[in-house]
Amino acid sequence: MPAIGYKHIPATVVVRLTTVFLIASLASGWLQASLVPDPKERVEYWRQNYTELNPAKDRRAVQAQVIFERILNAAGSRLGVHPRLLLIKEDPLNITLPVSIPDGWVIVSESVLDLCYQRPTNAEDKLAFVLAHEIAHLLDDDFWHINFFNAIDISRSKGVSSESVLNQIKGIIGEADKVAAKELRADEKGVLFASMAGFNVGAVIGKDPKDNFFKEWERLLDVSRVASEPLDKDTHPTSAQRTAGVLARLQQVSDQAELFHLGLLFYQSGNFEGAIAAFEEFLRHYPGREVHHNLAVSHHQLALSYLTTSTDKQSDIPFKMSLTIDPITRASGSVFRGPQENRRRFEQHIATAIEYYEAAIKQDPSYLLAYKNLASAYVSNNEPFKAIALLKDAMKYTPNDAVLLNVLGVAFYNAENVEKAVEYLTQARKQDPDYADPLFNLGKVEYSRNNKSLAKNYWRQYMQLDSNSNWVKLLQAKYQLGGTENNSHGLVTQKNEMLAGIQVGNYTDEVPNEWGRPSKTQFPLKNTRHTTLRFKNGITTITEGEEIRVLLAEAGYRGKTKNGVKIGDGQQKVIDAYGMPTMDLTTTQGSSLVYVNEGITFQLRDNKVVAWVVY
Repeated sequence: MPAIGYKHIPATVVVRLTTVFLIASLASGWLQASLVPDPKERVEYWRQNYTELNPAKDRRAVQAQVIFERILNAAGSRLGVHPRLLLIKEDPLNITLPVSIPDGWVIVSESVLDLCYQRPTNAEDKLAFVLAHEIAHLLDDDFWHINFFNAIDISRSKGVSSESVLNQIKGIIGEADKVAAKELRADEKGVLFASMAGFNVGAVIGKDPKDNFFKEWERLLDVSRVASEPLDKDTHPTSAQRTAGVLARLQQVSDQAELFHLGLLFYQSGNFEGAIAAFEEFLRHYPGREVHHNLAVSHHQLALSYLTTSTDKQSDIPFKMSLTIDPITRASGSVFRGPQENRRRFEQHIATAIEYYEAAIKQDPSYLLAYKNLASAYVSNNEPFKAIALLKDAMKYTPNDAVLLNVLGVAFYNAENVEKAVEYLTQARKQDPDYADPLFNLGKVEYSRNNKSLAKNYWRQYMQLDSNSNWVKLLQAKYQLGGTENNSHGLVTQKNEMLAGIQVGNYTDEVPNEWGRPSKTQFPLKNTRHTTLRFKNGITTITEGEEIRVLLAEAGYRGKTKNGVKIGDGQQKVIDAYGMPTMDLTTTQGSSLVYVNEGITFQLRDNKVVAWVVY
């Protein structure tokens, strides 16, 4: 039965749920004794007996699948379980359901979409919570609700009376408590997953009593038609009491989820120490795959910042892999502490990064991004054979991934197998002709073999694809390579980007009164107090003490950047305005184009700007 439906609200719903659950147990011990596989636990049953929603006729079905994938990207999967979504038109047994089944599917009826979309505001956020809740059940192997659904079916078909069950209700209260505990756990994870995926969980746990999503679920999912006998009012907490308790707990979880967003903002602004502090604190509350991976990437980036690159012609240039710090930024010497100290710090952070990557992969053996980045970390740490073994495992999942093949080529080069390196780099190039990194690396390989003419040919091709990056500037400085127009965007140093007249370094008392009163969340991180202030105009500030460290423009902000980019603009508009980014990061909420010199990062989803960070 609908996990999210029978959990939150009225106590009577929970007890009736248990009532019906026991009806089936009394019916010849069906739940324990049956040795026949239940067809309802397989998606084929639902496809054969119900009508699948047509995405061509219902746009909400398309949106639901997109939302489901976003949440899954944050929640992850695990060995043997990769959640998928089926949308059906009917309410089976006249019961509205989201229900998760053991073969990895979440079944959602059209009535759920009707409820979530009956008010256009925050419709997708509400649906995100519903889907995230069910994904949590799947990942926890918790399928009590499908047993409940079967109990209803059996109780109806066999005509079992609920009166006998009501006489024993005092003896089964403990079962209701167990169900409620499972549901609250799924609620909590649902809030975390949806929040990590970038949805506004305030739409579900919001403070406006006129728009209480839980109350709406109560009205829609009342199961009194299944077991309608009245129950003792003192048996369980009232509906209002239960709702208040759940909302209070979910508000705590929501506040914890803010730590994850804080870590992302620090990461996207290049403050890797701050990102590590925020992710470590969040990890105490939720030790999930994505948190381990984000901690790994933050340590990885910090490690690479201690490897300096010079434009001096005698020094070597690095390979380009899935995670590589901008070379000109590293050449600035801003983190230079002396060769021995830099090396010590690199080794410390790269070892920690490897540990967290391995933890992420252990939680989700099919997590391809972690494979790529862990392999890059192995290569940087002079462990190419570990990288090769790891990438060979990853190729079982996706044998033609260009980024994976590129890192594999670099690993073989470091393992002194140059021919294999060229083979994989060439294969990466063929798989994705628009992916520039293999060309850069092929040039480096051929230059090391003294094939300088061929190397420069590869590099010129690379420069055509990545014409405005600092890697081009590095090649031009070392090898006098021309042949490409040099746009100054992305290479200038103008850190005066503002947001509605406020810039980083201002104090909170300088924020205009017309912004209104913000919602506030505080975080003590490493003996400093950080505060998130969210304003109704779509602007969020991150402050340390009273000083603004980060500004965030999100949906609802109607202004533009100093170069004319606004929410909803495409990726090409960003590149036209700012040039090629210093880094292109992948996060749970999409991709991020980082412009270190300008102090701005654009968050993109489906190649559209959904937010930007000023730092």
